[in-house]
Amino acid sequence: MFLFALLFIVCLSLIVLTSSFSAKKDYERTYTSAVCNGNVCQDYEFSCLDGQIISSRAISGFVTFGDNWVDEREEKDLC
Repeated sequence: MFLFALLFIVCLSLIVLTSSFSAKKDYERTYTSAVCNGNVCQDYEFSCLDGQIISSRAISGFVTFGDNWVDEREEKDLC
């Protein structure tokens, strides 16, 4: 009887945990990236929620590279 009750509690706990994870639909992430204009760049921190930028802030000063510098990163969505 005790084993059955323990098994029932474990199964019930798994169901509750699974449902609480699936109920969370918001996807939030924070990351940093350099934003460049020509050869001048500045690091930013971006916060995204469900694929949309909800905030950004500069986290460094400006960095100026030589006149021949080229940003070789591929352009991609920020979130």
